[in-house]
Amino acid sequence: MKAIKYSLLGLAGVIGMLVSMFGPVKIPFAEALAKTYYRYALGAVLVILLLIMAAVGLFLLTFDANNFKSEIIQFVKERTQRELVLQGDIKVTFFPKLGLDSGKLSLSQRNSAKEFASINNARFYIAWLPLLKRQLVSDRVEIDGIHANVVRLKDGSTNFDDLLVRDEHLAPLSFNINSVRITNSSINWQDELESQRFVLRDMQIETGRLADTAPSNLTASFRLESERAHVSSTVRLKSRLFFDRKAGRYEFADIEGKLEGDAGQISNLSLDFKGSMDSYPAQGTLTADDLSVSATGKFGHRDLAFKLVLPVLKINSNTYTGNQLVLDVSLSQPNQVSTVSLQLPTFEVANRIFTTQELSAEFDFKSDARTLHGKLTSPLSINYESSPTLLFGPFALALTASHPVLSGEVTLNASGSMLLDYPAQNAKLDLAVKFDDSKFTGVVVLKDFSHPAYTVDISTNRLDLDRYLSSDWMNYFKDDSITFNTAGLKDMMLQGRLRTGEIRIGKLKASKFAADVKIDQSLITISPLNAQLYGGTSAGSVIITAHESPTITLKQNLRGIQIGELLAGTSAADKLMGRGSIDLDMSSQGNNVMALRNALNGYSQLTLSSGMLAGINLRTALVEGRSDLGTSNSERSYPANFAERTQFSGLIATVNFKDGKVGSSSFEMKSPLIRTVGEGQIDLDSGNLDYRLSTTVSSAINRRTGGELFEFKGISVPVHVSGPFVTPVFAFDFAAASGGNVAKLIAANAAKAEALAAASAAAAVQTLNENAIRSAKAKSKVSPAKPLKKGQP
Repeated sequence: MKAIKYSLLGLAGVIGMLVSMFGPVKIPFAEALAKTYYRYALGAVLVILLLIMAAVGLFLLTFDANNFKSEIIQFVKERTQRELVLQGDIKVTFFPKLGLDSGKLSLSQRNSAKEFASINNARFYIAWLPLLKRQLVSDRVEIDGIHANVVRLKDGSTNFDDLLVRDEHLAPLSFNINSVRITNSSINWQDELESQRFVLRDMQIETGRLADTAPSNLTASFRLESERAHVSSTVRLKSRLFFDRKAGRYEFADIEGKLEGDAGQISNLSLDFKGSMDSYPAQGTLTADDLSVSATGKFGHRDLAFKLVLPVLKINSNTYTGNQLVLDVSLSQPNQVSTVSLQLPTFEVANRIFTTQELSAEFDFKSDARTLHGKLTSPLSINYESSPTLLFGPFALALTASHPVLSGEVTLNASGSMLLDYPAQNAKLDLAVKFDDSKFTGVVVLKDFSHPAYTVDISTNRLDLDRYLSSDWMNYFKDDSITFNTAGLKDMMLQGRLRTGEIRIGKLKASKFAADVKIDQSLITISPLNAQLYGGTSAGSVIITAHESPTITLKQNLRGIQIGELLAGTSAADKLMGRGSIDLDMSSQGNNVMALRNALNGYSQLTLSSGMLAGINLRTALVEGRSDLGTSNSERSYPANFAERTQFSGLIATVNFKDGKVGSSSFEMKSPLIRTVGEGQIDLDSGNLDYRLSTTVSSAINRRTGGELFEFKGISVPVHVSGPFVTPVFAFDFAAASGGNVAKLIAANAAKAEALAAASAAAAVQTLNENAIRSAKAKSKVSPAKPLKKGQP
């Protein structure tokens, strides 16, 4: 008891002396007590310290944070209106550093039981002494298995806005974390504003030291997936990280990343990106320097190459400005390459409106002997305020093209404007084109982007395609290896109208050409297809069913045309004359020329009046063959001589097609004196004719009008027309003639032949007699031989 008494007296003396020395009053007897009992006072202090340390140690040994789970859950509930679920054991350490091992936990959405985020485990350690100085110094921070469901709502807010801690609240603290590592994590991003959903899986993030004004390294990798955007790719990136919280500056320098996988319609995508970003979030500014994106992949069956370069991009609040943007894209496949190069010297995005005053684009297409080069310049404006609205123009476009069907390189210039209104789901293109002396004006309207429907109206003053097509351009379409691809028309909806004052193609000249085109989900109808040509009119239609093997039906009626003018400039020029009509009704099916030719069905009919057929003069040929009537002589052949002509008052020729072959086709040509009728065939592959005709002289003929032909009155002579279409041979079988007074002519020819034979025999006898007489006279005139004189040899 004495020890306790003396210890208390010593403590009282020591405390009294301290109060006397530093306080306003002086305690009596304090100095005496301190000198007498100071040893006991010192012992008392040591005992008190030991008791405090023992109490603290006992607290630390018996403290279990799990006993406070309910209080922690309630605190989170009151502060955030979210449900916190602590599934694992919470481990807290106090020495040598304050440490936390969270165990598994999850947090709900605000005012909802749906899960917002969960963590498998989080582990970190914080030094005590710096923490007392409002400095957060930590060793390695490790977080495993973060799984978060992040939503951007339609009003632009997010489902985690209430959890954000403003920087000004953290401003008194300074951070110094040795490293941060996040593993096996994922984020589900649901964007209700843009109707998009992305998932980041297998996230691995690691940093170096994180401290104000201290550069650090950052590496990350994750799997990016989106069902609607058709994205499934792996992303890896690295960067140098720097932040200065006092200045409000955050920098990601020397960013290098790579994306590999599929995105949209691009497969086997390999995308590399580089750049640097420097931002001041409080000021709402960000500067991106030396941005570069390059990629390769497969776009369908074509190889894709893509490159974007943007030296400077500045963001100030809601204003974006950039300089010298260059975009290069190429698509290639065997024997075909397409490239596009786009340049924007300057551009700006402000108040959700993108503008550039000088867009420049060049594009090239090369495939075998086909090329297309174009250059486009235009201002461009895109309004994103509600939904995108694009205004393109006034633009200037120059195109240069070459093709096997063209006679050479062709150049045209166009100007116009285009408006694309995404909210209204429509677009409109106004176009004006100058092509040598041809001028085009047109309007193209598109409605309903999800199910596109086009309206096209094009007019031109004249179009001389012969001026630009090669002389043998038709041979290009005779190539059986060329297929017709109508896949792009299968789901198209289009209403079109084409008008031209004058058109020339394939030696065909027409005026007031008019065609209305309708495409309705694989069914293509061109009706009416009208024109004025060669003194007459043409009216008809073309119907195409764009299946895998297209079906084509052509109906055309030409009325009042001059056939001579129609054939002018062709191989049949000057070989047929007359005025009349041509009726065509044909159909076929196939995806190349050979298939279409082999499946051709229908008919064509030519009807003419008051004309001429060159190649033979029937009147002359009949007269010349009179002597062959009733004889056994072979056919009398006349190779086509186009200086010879046959006049007619009417001609009707019908050609029937069946499965690519010409079946029995009829021919009728008549005049007041001669009528020729018959049937035959044409071999489309060789162009050879094989017609069996009968030429009959009118029974009403008289000698005055018929002359020598009068003797053939009512007589029919078989005629065989064969050989190439352009140079046929006419073979007359006079021995098989019939009708009229052919019997009398045959008898007369026989009598004439007999008389001629008798006369020939008499002439022969007379010739023999005359020869004998001449021979006798010659002998009688020979003189006798004279005797030789003496001495002559």
